[in-house]
Amino acid sequence: MKFRENENTKKKKFKEEKINRIIFITEEGKEAEFKLIPVSKRKKELYQVIFEDGETKLYGRLVSTGGGGMWMPGTSAGGGSPVFMSFGASSYNELVVFGPGDEKPVNLIPTGLGSFRKKAMEYFSDCPELVKKINEKIYKSENLKQTVIEYNDCKK
Repeated sequence: MKFRENENTKKKKFKEEKINRIIFITEEGKEAEFKLIPVSKRKKELYQVIFEDGETKLYGRLVSTGGGGMWMPGTSAGGGSPVFMSFGASSYNELVVFGPGDEKPVNLIPTGLGSFRKKAMEYFSDCPELVKKINEKIYKSENLKQTVIEYNDCKK
């Protein structure tokens, strides 16, 4: 990972193992915390911390497909996601859960075909009360943070 304080300073290199978290200060003066999360055996990617209280955690980022763009650390109003300005591309929020036993983050909110309800019921299958609420559509994709909180409570 390379870092420099501004465009006039020299880049400093840091090994991934030495980085626990990265905190950016947004234009609004708020902190946005990011972590490197393994997405395969050899690769880690930067995700913003949405919720980490408990064994299963929630992370997010904006992903752009095609075209060019500029990624800016920060949070959007109310969404808590990094800001990505894209040019001629489509972008979408990617919220992922990462719990014990997961080799990589699990995206429960499909960007194309698929169903949040089916994916979430499978992922949280060891918590029957939560599965019932997902099945009855009490919890939907927009309630993912609360779903993770309840799942962690169920696992205690």
